[in-house]
Amino acid sequence: MKYINSSTRTLVDFTPGGEAIPIYFLYQNRRIKIDRVLDKKQSRKAFNNCIIYRCQCRDRLLELRWDRDKDRWYIDKMEIINP
Repeated sequence: MKYINSSTRTLVDFTPGGEAIPIYFLYQNRRIKIDRVLDKKQSRKAFNNCIIYRCQCRDRLLELRWDRDKDRWYIDKMEIINP
């Protein structure tokens, strides 16, 4: 597992219930599509309200964090899955 902790730009889709689901994000000037969201949990990190999304891309598992106080998205962790 690789710890990244860098801010990113993320395109989200909102469900009819008002829930945000990430679809694409930028990493190293490449647009990466999220295949599915595996888990979603609310957390507090450094006195900020955060929602952590555990997602799966083609060959990667990653954690995206949405800092609700700053309204910013961060990539926390990334792991390459061996096929």
